[in-house]
Amino acid sequence: MPLKELLLNSSSFTELLKQHSINPADFTIKDEGFIVSDKLLSKEDVFKEMILIEGHNESGRINLIGTIYCNFVKNIAVFELESAERVKEDTANA
Repeated sequence: MPLKELLLNSSSFTELLKQHSINPADFTIKDEGFIVSDKLLSKEDVFKEMILIEGHNESGRINLIGTIYCNFVKNIAVFELESAERVKEDTANA
C-alpha cells in the first residue's frame, strides 16, 4: 500500500490537511517511490524517514515537512509535522 494511502487512513493526518485547507487528492509525497522501494528492500518492520509533502489549496502551494513513521506489515503510517511553509509562486514567468 502506498504511503499516501496509509497516511489518508489516519484521522490525525486528514485533520492536518483540513487545517491547511488541502484536499486529500491534492498532495504528493516527494520521492515516495524511492523511499518505499528502499525501505521494502531493507525488510524493516518499522521505519522512520524525513519527508516533504507538497500540498495545494486555493491560496497556492504548501510544503509540509516532517517525519513519517511507517509499518508496512500492519499498514500503519503516522506523520509528525516539523514545519509548514507557504510557497510563493513565481508570477514573473506566468
